[in-house]
Amino acid sequence: MKYDIETIKSKEKFYSMNDDWNKLLNESQNPNIFLTWEWVYEWFDIFGSRFKLYIITIKENDCLIGIAPFIINKNNLSKMQIINYLGSTSVCSDYLDLIIKRGYEDDVIIEIFNFLKNNNKEWDIIILGDMNLDSQNLNLIEKHAKNNNFVLKSKVITKCPYITLPRDFRQFLARFGHDSRYKFRRSQRKLKEDLKSSIISVDNENELLKSMNMIFKLNSKRWRKEGIKGSFYNEDIRNFNINVSKRFLKNGWLQLDYMTIGDRVIAYCHNFKFENKIYGYSTSHDPDPSLTKLGVGRILQLKCIENAINSGVIEYDLLRGTSDYKYSFSKEERTLVSFTIGRKSFKSSLYFFLNDIFNLVIIFSRSIIPKQIRKKLGDKYLRK
Repeated sequence: MKYDIETIKSKEKFYSMNDDWNKLLNESQNPNIFLTWEWVYEWFDIFGSRFKLYIITIKENDCLIGIAPFIINKNNLSKMQIINYLGSTSVCSDYLDLIIKRGYEDDVIIEIFNFLKNNNKEWDIIILGDMNLDSQNLNLIEKHAKNNNFVLKSKVITKCPYITLPRDFRQFLARFGHDSRYKFRRSQRKLKEDLKSSIISVDNENELLKSMNMIFKLNSKRWRKEGIKGSFYNEDIRNFNINVSKRFLKNGWLQLDYMTIGDRVIAYCHNFKFENKIYGYSTSHDPDPSLTKLGVGRILQLKCIENAINSGVIEYDLLRGTSDYKYSFSKEERTLVSFTIGRKSFKSSLYFFLNDIFNLVIIFSRSIIPKQIRKKLGDKYLRK
């Protein structure tokens, strides 16, 4: 079968792909919010100045059947040309992947690797990071990388806990012990009846802009107390989150809820709804000890879970990170992995060697550097 392959390198052409991109995503095996055109386009719009677009598209009879959503990073320490996924830095994009129409996975991945082999002067290393270990594309990527005589190494990045939701919220609460349910109801009553708390769901753009600024401040306040700069520590990250939330609100994908006492925001859940799933992107709460004791963040998240169950959502994905509070909701988890692919060349061999040395240094330093200092070194250092 003859397929047509094109490389999208202009932002204007990328912008025009909106409808075709999301149509193909919905026809793929792995539709998720972080592969939507809205997410990856806004990411490139904000962070793309350091990268070159390198989106590979495959068509059959003028119908889009495959997308490799790539960029080329030339601004790395090694000065090599490294292919990454769109969305792979600066923000947490889980479950990145190739986007392929169901039934075409093998053919499309063969075409992608043939293209990469024939254009190997345009890249030195390929890093396919933050992929779901359960992705049906992984075995095919490994197979065809080896068939093309490429070197391939994989590593586990982190875990993503998730909750398979029952049909009734009472069934969900039954998973917790009697004492936990009692404390939850007692705190809920105190917040509502004594402290007159309210939960507000954002449903318009004016409210969105106001609430995003409030959650940026609350997130910073919460994590500053831990000696960490927080999730929204620079203007680019804040602008990205505002812009993508605007698009998601318009599409009905945004679920942003926050809890207040008077004019004071004390907790928020910044979630996305896509394909009958909730993605728990960011949550935080006021570090005031009296509010922490009441578990305001947990109470708001339980309310979001209840709303999800009542609307027929089948899964609540807590996304990357192994915090204890996530596993208090569920023991189910997915694994994020990274595949690094290189040619059999001196450059690739040098990259793999230096990367192995770097990883050994990180592992060793984690064992001797205190946790609080490690946190201050930043997310890239902490990433597992």
